[in-house]
Amino acid sequence: MEGLKFTKLITVLFLLVISGISHGRVKSVPVCRGFLPPNSLKIPIGRESFGNGVTEDEFNKVISKVEEIYRPRVAHYGGTLDVRREWSNSEVNAYAVREGSTFVVRMLGGLARHYAMTPDALALVLCHEIGHHVGGVPHYTTAGGQWAAVEGQADYFANLKCMRQVFLPDDNEAILKNKVIPAEARTRCEAQFTQKVDQLVCMRSSLAGLASGEIFAALGGATIPTLDHRDPSVVASTFESHPQAQCRVDT
Repeated sequence: MEGLKFTKLITVLFLLVISGISHGRVKSVPVCRGFLPPNSLKIPIGRESFGNGVTEDEFNKVISKVEEIYRPRVAHYGGTLDVRREWSNSEVNAYAVREGSTFVVRMLGGLARHYAMTPDALALVLCHEIGHHVGGVPHYTTAGGQWAAVEGQADYFANLKCMRQVFLPDDNEAILKNKVIPAEARTRCEAQFTQKVDQLVCMRSSLAGLASGEIFAALGGATIPTLDHRDPSVVASTFESHPQAQCRVDT
């Protein structure tokens, strides 16, 4: 009798699995926190902040560039990169989602239209979200998030690996020619790297980090982070939530 009940249970579970596959349903496992902490800010199309932010054309060009570089790299991990361009979405955030073997990144127009956003900072956002998928350990320990690198690790991946791959082929000297580069960024980049090409990529990445840090600060009512200051916070174990704006710029 017990054997019959067990057989029936296995049959029901099998039919449920087959039913889900036949209807094309794949469980979606998000990293709910997003690139930014949860917030209620909305920037719809036509209400760009002070006329700045990233245009739709820039939005698409940045995403296409990063996609071209990282689609084959994600395939190496057994996944398919799917960057969803939600330009009409007014939410100020971005998300990483896992749908089976599909590594989803949702890029939202509201974040792109924020007054502090730049094309390079947008590339940083996308690199960060890809970092949740392939950035490695430490991973989230919360339910459903074991596949995803924590915020700090995604930041490291974005700056140390992804941004370098995205910026290295560019004429960075020309791109930075009319940019205001903080003295601290120039000093640190020149001290860290001996090759000029690497120094320029470092400076460009620093500007992207400062822009994204300004967005963090604006949403949290914090002081705009700089390279001249340090966040003194020390944690006793892996921090899985969003660090403060200055801490993220330090990273």
